[in-house]
Amino acid sequence: MRLAALAVLFVLCAGCAGLHGDRTVTSDVTGVWVGEWVSRGGQMSPATLRLEQTGSTVTGRMEQAGTFAGPLRGSIVGNRLRYQAVDGSWGAEFTVAGDVMSGYGSLTRWRGTFRRDAPER
Repeated sequence: MRLAALAVLFVLCAGCAGLHGDRTVTSDVTGVWVGEWVSRGGQMSPATLRLEQTGSTVTGRMEQAGTFAGPLRGSIVGNRLRYQAVDGSWGAEFTVAGDVMSGYGSLTRWRGTFRRDAPER
């Protein structure tokens, strides 16, 4: 009887843990990322992301000609990076794969592709 109750408790706990998804940090995005944003019509805008990561918290700055530049903050869960301008006016969501990340701007829906700059040696 105790074994059955323990088995039921284990299944319930495992199910509850699954409701919140995997919050494991598997990517490190610290560094300088160089890339571009591309509109649906093909217009391109070069940009640079300078990111620092502590645990799942990401802070930094986007440098881009025009209005979408400035300090940012966000988080990374697994290989998904989400950030927003500190003033809340723009943001993005990326999928990170090693030294490449791609995704979309939350305001413009422009597609962004960035590569991590190799550190100087």
